[in-house]
Amino acid sequence: MTEVVAGLYAVETVVEGAAMGALAVSGSTVPLHAYYQKIKSPSSRLAISGSTSCIIKNKIYLVGGDSPASQGEHGLQVLSLPPNFGSSRTDAGQPVDVDYELQKPKLELERRPLQAETEHFERNTSKEQSHLSSWLRIKHASTSIEDKIYVLGGFSDGSPSSRTSNSDNINPLDTILVYDSLRSNYTILSADLAKCTEGIPEPRYSPSCTSSPYPPPMSVADGQGPSLDVHGTIVLHGGYDVSGHPLHDTWTFDISTRAWHKFPTIVEEAVRDSSVPGRIVYVEHRLWYVNGPTVMHLDLAEHDPEQNDAASQDAATLSTGRVGSGQWQVVYPPAQQDLAVLEATEASGSEKREAAANSSQREPTGPIEHAVPITTGAGRTYLLTFSNTNPQAMHLFQIASSANTAASVKDTVRDKASENISKLPDNWKSGKHEWSKVEIVQNSMEGGEIEKPDEALTDFAVAGFEEYGDRLMIWGGQLVDGETKNEGWIVGLDAEGYWEQTKKAIGKKRQQMTSNPPVEARET
Repeated sequence: MTEVVAGLYAVETVVEGAAMGALAVSGSTVPLHAYYQKIKSPSSRLAISGSTSCIIKNKIYLVGGDSPASQGEHGLQVLSLPPNFGSSRTDAGQPVDVDYELQKPKLELERRPLQAETEHFERNTSKEQSHLSSWLRIKHASTSIEDKIYVLGGFSDGSPSSRTSNSDNINPLDTILVYDSLRSNYTILSADLAKCTEGIPEPRYSPSCTSSPYPPPMSVADGQGPSLDVHGTIVLHGGYDVSGHPLHDTWTFDISTRAWHKFPTIVEEAVRDSSVPGRIVYVEHRLWYVNGPTVMHLDLAEHDPEQNDAASQDAATLSTGRVGSGQWQVVYPPAQQDLAVLEATEASGSEKREAAANSSQREPTGPIEHAVPITTGAGRTYLLTFSNTNPQAMHLFQIASSANTAASVKDTVRDKASENISKLPDNWKSGKHEWSKVEIVQNSMEGGEIEKPDEALTDFAVAGFEEYGDRLMIWGGQLVDGETKNEGWIVGLDAEGYWEQTKKAIGKKRQQMTSNPPVEARET
């Protein structure tokens, strides 16, 4: 009898495994669910709008911004998350405690090849030009590479009301502020104009900025770099010129050689609204561009020396503006082009209206102000976007899964099945290169209704966690009446809720069978 019962259990286990496998393939990869955790404000001076933020090792660095409390304060506001943050998934809605520190970094002269140039900069900088090294910036850009934060562009005055025109105190892009989070000091990184054969980007505000860790650290015995540990590439896109006109150019700054290089111009004809510059995000040797529902990418000519030793020999040629494909590739055209396909078919009017409605529900409808890469594990990556007019209106664009991962295998099965079996439902599709709207978790089982940021919030800062790919942070902002919000939020993305419920259901069923074996088994 024992053997028979064991055999029956074995059969059921196989069936359950097959069922779970079918669910794993057929279950839709989108939408994801987002939940909020409020960050307790530790200081009254943190009411900031229009700042930028970077996260390094569980510390949130707020750069610049417009706030009466920040006037006269030259520094960065730092929020330290608790040591156990990220060690386990906390309950949705549970507040997060942080420690506050105002860091006022001092200018550190480079002790390597840039020392003479920095000393020359210090001696020849007049009081009228002292804003070049000021941390009181708004409408600027910032990004991080390892332990350093790079700040560039924007205005050096902490309040837009004190400017008579956009040309006042706008920062030229021949210098970049570099904050060292380990030493709590900063340097001024000057472009080597002799190597900028295509010139340098024109002054701008509200640009989009991202970064790549390539090229890796290089020897500077030849005097070409500022220090041994400063490396990587900064990518700058768009923004607005001093006249307020949108810019659509893309530039890279090689930190080791201190040279600007110009990338190919985006395909403006494919952009639905060219009156806004769009945002860029770097993900695994590829540069992504998002503007409303339009998405493009540019393959970068980068190499990872850990994967290819021969690549290190060509390190000096990396990130010099050369790209793999040479042009931006449109991967998701505007909805009008999608509907044009329907117009060419015999689709009925109701089908066309339904297609338009479905498109508007899953795509972002306004300008994109923030784009952050998000991963839910197993190699699946998304671009999470905000319009900057409502922190609860988030959209996801699913990019191709990383090669040789569980997600890529799953997506291949889904796509092949969908191609060959016409009756499969839409949730069998992999979701690759498609938009979806993020669903907001409204309640938690423990605390009831979850507190959320105001839907009318604008000018808030956004930063992603490199260590925790399914979380990001938003901070500050202001309401329509001008009130500046002194609060922040951790946003967690959950793709596992459905699977947790499924596992619990199967576990409960197995427990019931253990307590009450099948009738056939009992009779045997």
